[in-house]
Amino acid sequence: MQDVNLKTFVLGPLYNNCYVVFGKESKKGFIIDAPIDSFAVQEFVRAEQLDILFIIVTHGHFDHIASLDVFTHKCYLHPADAPFLDDARLNGSSYFSVPCTVTTKPLPIDETMTLAFGSRTIHIRHTPGHTPGSVSVLFDNWVFSGDTLFSHSIGRTDVPFGSQETLVTAIKEKILVLPPSTLVYPGHGPATTVKKERETNPFLV
Repeated sequence: MQDVNLKTFVLGPLYNNCYVVFGKESKKGFIIDAPIDSFAVQEFVRAEQLDILFIIVTHGHFDHIASLDVFTHKCYLHPADAPFLDDARLNGSSYFSVPCTVTTKPLPIDETMTLAFGSRTIHIRHTPGHTPGSVSVLFDNWVFSGDTLFSHSIGRTDVPFGSQETLVTAIKEKILVLPPSTLVYPGHGPATTVKKERETNPFLV
């Protein structure tokens, strides 16, 4: 997209992807996820003098929410994952011996809602399976899939409330139906495309 930039940060011990989408001229932007050690993101926002309108959290696991209390921006999370914020077992941090909870209270978001970004519209697709409230964020021909879909893989389901059957169904019904050229930006690892995952992902073909 000629008038929009995408900046990717790889952060924290689990190598989370944090995405900053911003207008080249408007300097307005939004952020996908708030991983551990997001200081580089904050520094970038300050250096570029960006006006961050909101953060969209793809799901409630600790490596995606850990910096929510550091950021002061409005944020959104699917209500099904709201209990993860203050429960170290649900958000997975207790298994790493670094219990993490956040006090931020995100606004609820689901498929019935859209968010405006300039003249464009951000669509939310509920893609449960990794967590009950996992969402994928569709913005033009980009989809930010969180830990639902990865390059050549899918999200883990050996976690509280995980379900591989639910996850695969969500991917097929909510992501793989997008145009083949759609770029997929996952919560970890390299970007991919809908076409590539349709044709080569061993969990989906």
